[in-house]
Amino acid sequence: MSASKEDLIKKLEKTRLSKVSIVKSKDKYDEEKDILVSKIGGIPYWPKEKEYPTYTQGNAKLLAQLNLDEILKQVDLKKISPYYPTRGVLQFFLSEGDAMYGMMDGVLVIYHADTNQEHSLTENQIKTNLELYEMPYEKSVRLDFVESDELFGLYDKVHPEFDAIYEVSEDLLNEIENDGIINNNGSKLGGYSFFTQNDPLEDQEIEDKIILLLQLDSDDELKLLWGDSGVATWRIEQEMLKNLDFSNIHYTWDCF
Repeated sequence: MSASKEDLIKKLEKTRLSKVSIVKSKDKYDEEKDILVSKIGGIPYWPKEKEYPTYTQGNAKLLAQLNLDEILKQVDLKKISPYYPTRGVLQFFLSEGDAMYGMMDGVLVIYHADTNQEHSLTENQIKTNLELYEMPYEKSVRLDFVESDELFGLYDKVHPEFDAIYEVSEDLLNEIENDGIINNNGSKLGGYSFFTQNDPLEDQEIEDKIILLLQLDSDDELKLLWGDSGVATWRIEQEMLKNLDFSNIHYTWDCF
């Protein structure tokens, strides 16, 4: 290993970020009964007195649900961000019938701080969420979480250190990535975003720190497939996360 490569790896160590990897749970899962668990797809928890979200094409359809109380028993979410919520349920929805997976009709991120309320959906809403048509998953999968960390990403260009490292070391960074030292793909909470194409925020002026709320990668174990082996990311500005305001999410998915 050349001295310059060693020096760059030492420099990259300062960019290490905490992340929480998402894996398939080994626990039993009944899609129609285990409403509150963390999962891909399935029937969402929804308070009886709260209006269920809809799109112009029809009902919102659960893509992923994070039971934060359960997750906190496995990992420390505050390592991702001091403002990442640690109780309740965080949900990610697409529109039924949206073949573009949110790029046409948009996405919804809903937070329920209190999950002790009576929950209920209509038969039609349940049917919508059990159907697999036009969704990037093959079946509903229960999730578990593993704490880890990772080095600076080659694709996530909203971090202030990006220009300083990338401009002077592009060839070495690519070499280090090929060695497996840098690896930002996979399904996770936090860490650096991964894109198969370009970072859509690269040319936008965003003054606030950006947090990776969720990344879902194509994954055989999780039964996820975004187009041609693609990946989806949900990012949020730190101040909005602090206020638990999920109304302006930076969402995208792309594929090879």
